[in-house]
Amino acid sequence: MKRASGVLVAALLSWPTAAWADDGEHDEHAHDEHDEHDEHDEHDDMGHGRRHAMHPNLFGAKFGYISLFAPHEGEYEHVPLGYAGLFYERSVIHNWLEIELTVAGAFGARELAMPVDLYFKKPFHPAPWITPYFGGGPHLDVIFQPDGPLVLGGACLTLGFYAWFSERWGIDFDIDYAVAANRELVFHDVLAAIGPVARF
Repeated sequence: MKRASGVLVAALLSWPTAAWADDGEHDEHAHDEHDEHDEHDEHDDMGHGRRHAMHPNLFGAKFGYISLFAPHEGEYEHVPLGYAGLFYERSVIHNWLEIELTVAGAFGARELAMPVDLYFKKPFHPAPWITPYFGGGPHLDVIFQPDGPLVLGGACLTLGFYAWFSERWGIDFDIDYAVAANRELVFHDVLAAIGPVARF
């Protein structure tokens, strides 16, 4: 009986020490996991939009080719046009909304136009060197003609990505579709463009 009591007393005396040791090991393990999680979050933040958040403004140029489908005598004819423009973009809601304003010139053998596009874009940040996006918004097209400018309004869609060479410099690749109309005419055009971008 005395021997059993001694064993029980020894077990009770040793229990807090063991419990504290377990708690210490648990706390240390939790601390290590927390540090690892923080490092992972920091790595993800650097790779998934941190640079874009630090530099929310973009300025760039676009050069490309437009396939314009214009109404002519009851049918649509294909009109090839060159394209050159400038754009400014601002990140409004990080990782969710960017607004881009593009003003450009479109020119062909007989045509001269000034398309203006306002895009509301959703960006993605799968890696530090690439930023895919898609978006859409209103479209305005001013076509200059001998008897005066022809103004058409409509909508546009865009799909593209930024490829980054450094924290601030990259190249924009995009494909756009726009439809513009007035009371009598409807124009469709598809644009493929590329150009340099800088963020600040």
